[in-house]
Amino acid sequence: TLGKDFAGVLSSDSYNAYESMDCRKQKCLVHYLREIKKWGEKFSKTGEFAGFARRAKKVLKGSIHAHKRLKSKPGRLRAKKRFEAQLRHIYSKKYENPEINRINKNLRRHANENFTFLAVEGVEPTNNEAERGIRPYVVMRKISGSHRSKKGTHACERLLSIYRTSQLLGENFKEYATDYLEERLSGTSKP
Repeated sequence: TLGKDFAGVLSSDSYNAYESMDCRKQKCLVHYLREIKKWGEKFSKTGEFAGFARRAKKVLKGSIHAHKRLKSKPGRLRAKKRFEAQLRHIYSKKYENPEINRINKNLRRHANENFTFLAVEGVEPTNNEAERGIRPYVVMRKISGSHRSKKGTHACERLLSIYRTSQLLGENFKEYATDYLEERLSGTSKP
């Protein structure tokens, strides 16, 4: 669970629940690429969607390769501006295909969040690590048939968040959770 004082970068898909978070954000580029691939399989390999897909994938994949290749901050910032301009050129056009327009709406809405990874050291262009982190919870929820109440759902989400945070910090879960809960009850809180 992210606190009010979260100073990092929130990496996520385009799910609206993240919009209210007041922090820097990075949208998962792989989610965009999957969406483009999914719709590309439904439409002709030539035509409007194919042209859009080719251009968008070139920009998104190019930025991921630049992230791996470029080491200097000035080089990464120049690349960020270049990829932002290329993507702006794509999503600023008018298209007939409604799926292109829907994808472009997301790209435009998150224009300042698509290439944060090129400006901030240590930020990845995907949210794969976060998704792997919640995978055990998703499997548990599917096996158990979900939760019986919103309160139960919320409790499980909190406990999993505390558990994963303790793992990422290399701390003992039992000690971390005890400290966390004691601080929450006393009015102070741990990250």
